[in-house]
Amino acid sequence: MTEDLLKEYIRSSWQLLQDHPQSGRYFHELTNRDNSPVVVHRHTNQLTYVLSGSGKAYLNGAEQSIAEGSTLFVPAGTTHRFMADEKMKLFHIHIPDDGRETDRQILEGDDYERYVPE
Repeated sequence: MTEDLLKEYIRSSWQLLQDHPQSGRYFHELTNRDNSPVVVHRHTNQLTYVLSGSGKAYLNGAEQSIAEGSTLFVPAGTTHRFMADEKMKLFHIHIPDDGRETDRQILEGDDYERYVPE
């Protein structure tokens, strides 16, 4: 799959989820005032796409800059954290999806309101 095709798939999927009853499971918005915790998913892989904005991602402690259009693969067992420069909207796909809510463990910090109210 080419990078352009992947981005098209993710943007199209995000659009399809706008009216889905559980759309908040898939995307959230961060501001620079949010205290993003360090989390891990032990049994689910995560694919994250930056829909808008910019910031930093920390995967196993390694910092990388991310911005609109960035795609990150977060394998099961990877500690991760996202921090927005100003405001950033993220779209997450977890495989398997049915285990994601019980698989998320906060390792450091406090949770915040992850879901974007639509």
